[in-house]
Amino acid sequence: MGRQSKPTPPPAGTRAESSGRRRWQGKRSVLRFGLSFAVLMAAYYALAATPWFDRLVYRLLHWNALASGATLNLFGQGTRTTDTVIRSARFSVNIRRGCDALEPVWYFSAAILSFPAQSGRKLAGIAVGAVLIGAANVLRIVTLFLIGEYFPRAFGVAHLEVWPVLLILFAASLWAAWLVWTRRTPAHAPV
Repeated sequence: MGRQSKPTPPPAGTRAESSGRRRWQGKRSVLRFGLSFAVLMAAYYALAATPWFDRLVYRLLHWNALASGATLNLFGQGTRTTDTVIRSARFSVNIRRGCDALEPVWYFSAAILSFPAQSGRKLAGIAVGAVLIGAANVLRIVTLFLIGEYFPRAFGVAHLEVWPVLLILFAASLWAAWLVWTRRTPAHAPV
């Protein structure tokens, strides 16, 4: 009987290098997403520090006050809106910077822009998401006004702790829904 030869192993490092490349490629896309998201968020905060941004935010705050006041009046609250202030006979609230939903909209948009997908899907996602987050913000202002009017002791907790978390969770949920939609819908299907 002849001596059996052992199979020749691949050159040193070939299998390990191939496995390492695959792992690196998977990590590279996560790294690219994280870096892109961080850059977009830094750009938002840099813009937020400019006087031009304050003018934009004021217009948005005024619109939020008008939409929230109109919604409250649909429910018979008898409110008046002046600039960024909504008031009734028993309560008033001033819509200020931070109550504009710009930050959650930008988080949502930055996450979409950082994710690899078709441009059309990104634009559709951002447009729908911005409208939905804006509508959620009007709902937030309306409920905070009602809480302030009827349950004033709960206003601080609802304003500073409950609603900010809900708005960010809502934006994150919309992003997750966008991811599912982007991955499940065929590229040739109408958007």
